[in-house]
Amino acid sequence: NAIYIDPIVTVPAGEGSGGTVVKVYSGTNTAPCSNDMNLSGTQFTATQYANINSSNDVRDTLTIGSASCGTVVYNFSIVIYSTMNWINFTVESNEGTFNCVNDSIGAWNHTKQQWDVVRNALGSTSSDQTFTVNLTAINNYLNGTSGSKSIWRQNCDGDGTSSRIITDFAQIQYEYVN
Repeated sequence: NAIYIDPIVTVPAGEGSGGTVVKVYSGTNTAPCSNDMNLSGTQFTATQYANINSSNDVRDTLTIGSASCGTVVYNFSIVIYSTMNWINFTVESNEGTFNCVNDSIGAWNHTKQQWDVVRNALGSTSSDQTFTVNLTAINNYLNGTSGSKSIWRQNCDGDGTSSRIITDFAQIQYEYVN
């Protein structure tokens, strides 16, 4: 058996097609952010997909009201192999000059049917920061029965002013045995 480190799955300029499809949603709800699978936001437009498919300082901005939870959800449909060793989610983003409260990156736990916080306190800064989250116990985070999904989110509870999630780039990468 050979071990493969790949593929790197970036957010395409559109949803994508074939073996890899990425759907991205963003929206706001009443704060605090809930722990259920809430894809009630609006799916990205072609322009928004293009804004986050490479690290090129062209960004998408989600503005969050003062008493709201802002969420950007990345729904990666990928090919699942018999043995998958790890998966990385990378996002390059910032919060501008506004602060988020309880900002985090979450991975959807298909077994528990809830978001697991995998990275806290993304930090308020107007400069892009790159966050990579590595999961090695990935069976709970892949759902091979419904489109081989790996679902991630960035969230931010508004700080009483008008917070933002500003995203430049997002991708996943995984290692598998074939």
